[in-house]
Amino acid sequence: MLGDFTEKNLRIVNISKLKYFTDFPFNLDTDTEMQALAFSIKQNGVWEPIIVRPIKSAVYTHEIISGHRRVIACNLAGQTEVTCDIRDLDDNQATILMVDSTLTNRKEIKPSEKAKAYRMRSDALKSQGKRTDLTLDQVGPKLKHHKDELIGDEYGESASQVKRYIRLNELIPSLLQKLDDRKIAFTPCVELSYLSKDQQQDLFTVLECEDKYDVPLKVASKLKNIAQNGNLTDEKIQTIVTKDFSKSPKNYKISYSSVTKYFDKDVTPSEVNDTIDKALALWMKMRPSKSTKPKDHER
Repeated sequence: MLGDFTEKNLRIVNISKLKYFTDFPFNLDTDTEMQALAFSIKQNGVWEPIIVRPIKSAVYTHEIISGHRRVIACNLAGQTEVTCDIRDLDDNQATILMVDSTLTNRKEIKPSEKAKAYRMRSDALKSQGKRTDLTLDQVGPKLKHHKDELIGDEYGESASQVKRYIRLNELIPSLLQKLDDRKIAFTPCVELSYLSKDQQQDLFTVLECEDKYDVPLKVASKLKNIAQNGNLTDEKIQTIVTKDFSKSPKNYKISYSSVTKYFDKDVTPSEVNDTIDKALALWMKMRPSKSTKPKDHER
């Protein structure tokens, strides 16, 4: 239990001696909510002790398990010390408690954060070697509880939904960010996670050139199926994606492969667009006007 502490476990610790949890999967930006928390702490102090565990380090004495935002808010409020609930936890126990405490207490959690947290908890359960089957009695049915089901039961998700979230860790950061920004829907992103990293990067380049990121599920599923058959090329990605976008009369499509062959690989889509725009402007300026073309009887 998060609040299960005794007086003997409590100790005042200097904030400079507290280390953030390794690979902490949640956002720690100094946002408006953090500023409000800092103001509250400055006025009223920290209501609940920070949960930490002892670590061996030349710099730090303890690792934060629960209370990262409170520690940052304490810093913002000008406090140098905080009350800590010190617990002896191994790596797996610490990971499970860290994920549980954060998912329970946070109001808004991004898909990328939940994806990383679920994977960390799943890996910790696997490493712990917990039994994945429980038998009610000698002759009764065997109830199978795999780690994804255990996680789902804990947070009100189905086992399949937990698997989908964990699958999102296979997305490249740029696509995962678009999911967090609600530019691409959740289920299409799960499908796109089955593309290789290079294929995902090719896809993102096309989307960026189009300046449109809302990939329909049918398109994402088609890309996944072709990729799993080993036949997904950058040209096919271009064709499949732009075909869906071609309904817009405002867009004129240029073949991705016909354009990129003139540029270095490190050139950004915006630089490609700027170069094409300047080249067309120069061409329009230098080409002969209709008034200067010879008439038929002058030829």
